[in-house]
Amino acid sequence: MEVIPVIDLLDGLVVHARYGQRQHYQPIRTPLCDTAQPLAIVEQLLSIYPFKTLYIADLNSIMGDRDNLDQITAISNKFPCLTIWLDRGYFNRPPEQPKIVPVIGTESLNQASLPLLGQMPQPFILSLDFSNNILHGPDRILEETCNWPRKVIIMNLALVGSKQGPDFHRLGLFGSKWPNKEFIAAGGIRDERDLDELKELGINAALVASALHSGAISPTDITRIMETGKNRLGTK
Repeated sequence: MEVIPVIDLLDGLVVHARYGQRQHYQPIRTPLCDTAQPLAIVEQLLSIYPFKTLYIADLNSIMGDRDNLDQITAISNKFPCLTIWLDRGYFNRPPEQPKIVPVIGTESLNQASLPLLGQMPQPFILSLDFSNNILHGPDRILEETCNWPRKVIIMNLALVGSKQGPDFHRLGLFGSKWPNKEFIAAGGIRDERDLDELKELGINAALVASALHSGAISPTDITRIMETGKNRLGTK
């Protein structure tokens, strides 16, 4: 299983995401460094482990309020070995760089845009965005799985930054129902025990933020999870 660090960008800084309540997000305060500048945060995350993938949420772009493309491009240029999974909202294209893969969250979709998923000109990752049991976006997408890419994030926004544990029940259900998909867990991951349980469920990757900053997931934990019984994600 792959462990993927996450940064949320708002007004040019990395912020501490909690419960999906973006209006309350504040610049991150982390033991890793004394700044919320994106380049410094990413550098420190890579000092924990040589991650190959980084997830970035451009919150300004998702909310329709300018963007953080300068910071994202700077990260891509400084760390060219990183593949960046980038969520900017459905209608906001990512930079034309081969190492940037767009993430399309259901919160940015509506009924009219659903058929367009099957016509995407490049590989993308779908994020099914829940808040507890409520799907953010058109419910019909749960029926039209023919338009899903191979990689699908199960995001529970209500668990983000909560330290309550991931959405094991939903992840298990989705994994059982669609075994041909590669599911990625997002929201609430606390420690290596959560990662072990997700791995037992057959989850392919986990998006992690708070537990990396706090040290609840250590470099030793990541190495064990990533290197034991490797299940490498593809690029599609």
